Amino acid sequence: MKPNGPLILAFDTSAARCAAALLSGGTLLETTCEDMARGQAERLIPVSYTHLRAHETNNSIAYAVFCLKR
Repeated sequence: MKPNGPLILAFDTSAARCAAALLSGGTLLETTCEDMARGQAERLIPVSYTHLRAHETNNSIAYAVFCLKR
């Protein structure tokens, strides 16, 4: 499915997992949740690249939402 609105790329690495979602125009395009005790930061770029490539978009990301552990 091609994006039909602004892209929103959301991440959550606040727990023992790396979760990511790509949304467009109120539609969930892609989601990933990988359990891991460590290494979440290293997975963020590969996961985002995979999500964007899956939908063949060259659009800019309009919003990025992060949830990181303090």
